[in-house]
Amino acid sequence: MALLLVGLPRLCFAQALRVEGVPPWLAVPAQKSLEAVWREIPSSQEREVRLRLLEVVASRLFQGYRLERPQPQETGRSASEGWTLTLRAVAPCPRWVVELRPGDWSEPVASWILADLSGLAEQVERGLEGVPPEAFSWGDQAFFGWVSGLLSPLLPGWRASPEVRREGDRVKLILHLRPEPPLVLALTPRISSSSLPTLLHSELKEDLIRGLSPFVGVPVPYFRKHREEAESWAGSLFEDSNLARRARITTEAHAVPAQIATVDVRLESRRYTVWAWAAAYSGTEDRSTEVGLHVGRRVQLFPRWDMEGYGEWVVEGVRGDLESRWGLRWSPWGDVWLGGERVYPGGAWWGRFQVDPRLHKPYVWARFSEDGETQGALGWRLTEYLSLELHYDSRDGDPWSLRTIGNL
Repeated sequence: MALLLVGLPRLCFAQALRVEGVPPWLAVPAQKSLEAVWREIPSSQEREVRLRLLEVVASRLFQGYRLERPQPQETGRSASEGWTLTLRAVAPCPRWVVELRPGDWSEPVASWILADLSGLAEQVERGLEGVPPEAFSWGDQAFFGWVSGLLSPLLPGWRASPEVRREGDRVKLILHLRPEPPLVLALTPRISSSSLPTLLHSELKEDLIRGLSPFVGVPVPYFRKHREEAESWAGSLFEDSNLARRARITTEAHAVPAQIATVDVRLESRRYTVWAWAAAYSGTEDRSTEVGLHVGRRVQLFPRWDMEGYGEWVVEGVRGDLESRWGLRWSPWGDVWLGGERVYPGGAWWGRFQVDPRLHKPYVWARFSEDGETQGALGWRLTEYLSLELHYDSRDGDPWSLRTIGNL
């Protein structure tokens, strides 16, 4: 209750003076200054004397403006309880022209900035209409705050530095837009694929690094705002390559905005699959190492229904035994593949279930033979080149093992 009583006179006083004749962003500091002056004038003075003092002080505080005779507000109360204070420009105001200078940026950042700033210059010009340049001597902080409020949702992480120039019958306001820390200092691209050999990734990664260079130096909040556009840009970098056209490559990108930003790009061919691996087993005496190669041809008989015929060869590292698999599989949805294969030597039929591995995510695969044998694994793709699996094979005396896979 005590706090309410203390704040009550201030609330009533805030309603006593109202400033007109200036833009809203300039009316706020003007009203605060006039209220402070009004409080300092002894209330014992006659009303006319207090108003005259207010006019004199206002003419000195608000350069470029003069205070017209205060008028009582029509509030339904006594006329002495409220006053409307109107500020008028001392001289005819020049025409304001606003120019935005965000600096030189490469595509696609340049197009983002151009689109984000569309209409801002006109909005600032409307806010400056009728404002004399002299008003910046006392209203500059209010102007900076107003412009920052307009700029913040458009270009988060940027600040505006104004420069005022007189050019004949007009005044030119140049807003230099500069990025503020934290900035994107570097980008770490990572490429993954379940259909293209890892050996191709290094060359593709160099193209990705060059294509992502325009994002270096932009504020992290601004990169976060345009993350989806950045992901689309990263995916489009491979569209014109010979490999993309021959293999009908589709792309999927995911960016993590930060000072050291990461951009994960997944490349998948809709025509061919080629991958090779080398694996080492631990925790079992039945297996040691193996090397494998998978080659496939993909077709799409129905929309969103990919099929693949493939051959797979696995060589056991110690004895050198070769196992070949010839199969057909299809993808009912996403990364899931179902199919069957015939395995030689022996000619046994196996069913196969697989979820393609994604970077930093778990995956699973399993095989089931017509003789009731089972092989499978639960894995994690650690990096582009390394995976770790908990492996199971019912044919071994010690069926459980830990399998480390190098993606070649």
